[in-house]
Amino acid sequence: MKILAIDTASRTCSVAICYGESLQAEITDGGGETHSRHLMGMVAHALEMSGDRLQAMDAIAVNRGPGSFTGVRIGISTAKGLAAAAGMPLVGVSGLAALAWQAAPTPYEICAMLDARRQEVYSGRYRVAQNKIIRLAPDAVCAPEEAVREASRPCVLIGDGAVAYRARLEEILAEDLLMPPSFQHAVRAGAIALAARPRVDRAENDLAHLVPKYLRPSYAQEPVDKS
Repeated sequence: MKILAIDTASRTCSVAICYGESLQAEITDGGGETHSRHLMGMVAHALEMSGDRLQAMDAIAVNRGPGSFTGVRIGISTAKGLAAAAGMPLVGVSGLAALAWQAAPTPYEICAMLDARRQEVYSGRYRVAQNKIIRLAPDAVCAPEEAVREASRPCVLIGDGAVAYRARLEEILAEDLLMPPSFQHAVRAGAIALAARPRVDRAENDLAHLVPKYLRPSYAQEPVDKS
């Protein structure tokens, strides 16, 4: 099973080629520039590194959010275009679920957090069992403290939201707060591929109906207080 995976939902932009559970190539750009400037070049470079062609892939996986509104749209539109052109399935996965894979293996509950600005995080609670990620609660946008309020202890926190609000979270979890090394807190395209693989195996295809998962409206969609 060959999967081309794309993540553009945050400040970093990542592309990976995976054969089953084997990572063949992965490129991550943390420069912070608009991802549309580099994404197609990164896809071409990853394919070159793996010694393969787009047409040889079995599926494309993409981070459907939550995350940057513009970034999520760039990733999904690019992935849809590539999948349609190559005639292959497209699978959209949660970036929070991908982060949970990056924290595995662990016997503890995993709370994935992405910085949502406005003193909030996008959060999801997961557990790893029998090499599968189990979602314990719906993904949500909330205050960092609320994200871990019902989590079991100890709890593994991962993602740039956990890093940004670590001091506040330590006040709640104290010594029960566990965190992976710093390089694991950005979503990696290899983890997107891993999270997508079960759905590819079931021959699921999101090409016709995949939409971003924002969890909250964009600034432009929010009502204006005219008082």
